[in-house]
Amino acid sequence: MGDSLRPAKPGSWESIVKEKRDLRTRAVKPHLNVARDDNARALDATILKIDDISELTGLLMNGKLSAHEVVSSYIRRAAESHEQVSKCFQY
Repeated sequence: MGDSLRPAKPGSWESIVKEKRDLRTRAVKPHLNVARDDNARALDATILKIDDISELTGLLMNGKLSAHEVVSSYIRRAAESHEQVSKCFQY
């Protein structure tokens, strides 16, 4: 048990895992805790509820949604989900 507290040797699998986890955290962090007003959160919720590709493409084609809004909503949701799952495996 105490072994997990010792620093990883450079080049060891432990140091590679730590480096990958740090890289993942830095990639996900900008999408978390972004200051968003109620309208932006409502837009995210609306986008994430769409389960019909025809509806989504129609909203995109009519200009009611932009590709940036859709992708950003999904990235934020994925980042939030990733953070929640990661907390389950921290020890």
